[in-house]
Amino acid sequence: MVTTEYVLFPIKAGFDPTDANGQAAPIVLDVNQTMTAVSGMQGMYSGLQLEDPSKWQLMCIWDKAQSHYDFQASAPYGPFVERLFKIVDPDRKVTGLHIDFHGDILKTFAAPVTETAFFYFEGGPPSDYYDGAKKCLRTWAEKADGLHSWAVGTTYEDVEEEGIKGKAVVLSLGWQTKEHHVEFNKTDLCKEHGKALVSGSKKLTAWYVRATSSGTSLDLADVVLGTFGSRSIKGDRVRTISFQEIHMHTMFNGTNGYTKQCRHYET
Repeated sequence: MVTTEYVLFPIKAGFDPTDANGQAAPIVLDVNQTMTAVSGMQGMYSGLQLEDPSKWQLMCIWDKAQSHYDFQASAPYGPFVERLFKIVDPDRKVTGLHIDFHGDILKTFAAPVTETAFFYFEGGPPSDYYDGAKKCLRTWAEKADGLHSWAVGTTYEDVEEEGIKGKAVVLSLGWQTKEHHVEFNKTDLCKEHGKALVSGSKKLTAWYVRATSSGTSLDLADVVLGTFGSRSIKGDRVRTISFQEIHMHTMFNGTNGYTKQCRHYET
């Protein structure tokens, strides 16, 4: 099971990480080039919150959390963070968390709109939480109009929100449009089955992003086919490929410049 690193950056006024011609573009490209070269990095997605475009959400897929910890302990990490924080608002909090997801997290990021929801618990979710949560989400996936995929998991770290402290549950849902989710919220299907998701939680926060792939370094044992426009690569001899040449395209134009199919696992 891969580990997903969620980082929420408050961005300084005047910087837009999604603007190819903006002041942030060289720094974002540096982030992509640095991160995709790190051992254990499987892929990276990012997007601005639709509700608050001053918040930039970065989602990094690691083969395991230890790979990220090793990067944090390495010599290049300090200078990398220093460069990145040139676009980060120093007066607001940066949030960074690790989650092992049940479901298909990559498919939720690949959807046109990704909903992220945090459920806050005192201490953590109940021991039987995922029995009901996964049953709910599987039912939604079968019946909800416009829902592409789901993923749900518990943070490694304790999260504190308005006096509530404990491990949070993070839900990621891939939707065709934000409006599909708004309409779904009005249905009995949402209201009845959704009780399992909020069970035991003290608070919920949620938002949307349009996530784009920011480049990736993939183990070809898990890649079925990678296509770059008219150029295709199939791998059984070369172990790893880096998609450096399409960073700028995918960073600003989404994943339409290439397609890839990987093996995903549900637990």
